[in-house]
Amino acid sequence: MNQFSTTSAAHDLSIQIQASQSLGRISILAVSYGTYWLNRFLTIYPNLVQAAVMDSVVHPLLHSFSMYRVRAASVALQFLGFCHYQIECLQHFPNEPPAIMLYNILQEIDSNEQQCIKKYFVNYNLTSSTVKSIFFSMFQSAINYYDRTVIPAVIFRLNRCSKDDVIALDFFFKSQDLSSNSSLESSSSDPNGSVLNSNALYYNIAFSELWLYLNQSEVDQQTLNA
Repeated sequence: MNQFSTTSAAHDLSIQIQASQSLGRISILAVSYGTYWLNRFLTIYPNLVQAAVMDSVVHPLLHSFSMYRVRAASVALQFLGFCHYQIECLQHFPNEPPAIMLYNILQEIDSNEQQCIKKYFVNYNLTSSTVKSIFFSMFQSAINYYDRTVIPAVIFRLNRCSKDDVIALDFFFKSQDLSSNSSLESSSSDPNGSVLNSNALYYNIAFSELWLYLNQSEVDQQTLNA
């Protein structure tokens, strides 16, 4: 694994591109980590392609997985705070804002005291980490941009847990590829997922190149627990 890096990936694709130049103009579209790779590629091979587009840019110097949860939590709090400016949303949270309600729900899940999940959704094996992963995947993806708008409704329904809420929540969890007696981490709707994605390569890159940002030498316990 030590032989694989973002730089080696840039060299690998350069060989394919050079072999295909006879076909005409070549353009590269990069998304997320792909923009980190493309920055490296263009640094090494600035004239090999005719056009390059970066979408959802990963900053080559400031990005760090060590701060991922802290920054994601900040964005989530800001997003849930918008409920205060929408009457349709605010009317369902007159006494407790959605961020506080969600925090309490997650605490109840960890202590096995969240009554709605405990009574109706035990077959989904929901943990606080699973719920946070579901919400994170909804608000961080540009592909499912509007999915995030239902997050306050899910929080409200988990807290109220009426008969109609149970029906809606069951539909919601099923739509998140949560099958009975399984967790979010083990379920997948893509039969080619294990082929197209390699955890070994992902963690090799994440921890060797992207874990710390520029001039960061260590991560404190507060960051790890965020």
